[in-house]
Amino acid sequence: MKGSTILAANLACAMTLANVAAAAPHDEAIAGYRQFVAAIRAGDAAKALQLIEPVPETSKPVLAASVKAKIAVEAVRKEMEAQFGPPKVGDESWNVGELSDEMLKRLEAVAQDQNMVLLTIKEPETSVGWMVRRNGQWLVPAGLLLDLLPAPRFEEPPPDQRARMRRYAEATAKAAEAILKRLRRKELKNPAEVQRALGEAVENAADQ
Repeated sequence: MKGSTILAANLACAMTLANVAAAAPHDEAIAGYRQFVAAIRAGDAAKALQLIEPVPETSKPVLAASVKAKIAVEAVRKEMEAQFGPPKVGDESWNVGELSDEMLKRLEAVAQDQNMVLLTIKEPETSVGWMVRRNGQWLVPAGLLLDLLPAPRFEEPPPDQRARMRRYAEATAKAAEAILKRLRRKELKNPAEVQRALGEAVENAADQ
């Protein structure tokens, strides 16, 4: 083999390895997010919290409340699927709980920097959230659960804001648990009714 041919082959091999190395962290980020969703679906708060980036002790209560709220809302979604069948793509009545398995399979990660990726889905174009890398591990950012803007580092909200966030999360969990009982009693007849009732219940619980 001529020297130029060998060089070209080596360069091609190096580029392939570089592409694999670049893709791997993104695959790990997507896998980490899927694990988080699985923990929420299983109602495993402890596991879900392990998959979230570390936060100061003062933010742990609001984070735990937010995870509990996600688990409660996901229980509503699971009951919706049991009664009404799988969600239809594009039906906004199903904007409850976590992503469906079908959507999770189509997750893509777009690098923002070496320690942060945005998670998206194409067709329909959907922004899911983001993942951050801490000590070599891709984790769910705390800001994603607290409805904060995407950022490479967690910036702890002030005490009064954390208190409001915690009250809202607790209200959401309480409302979802009430809607789940109504759903199991067959009081809600379709996904649109469930979504509307859940929204009203959250607002009422938050006002109390």
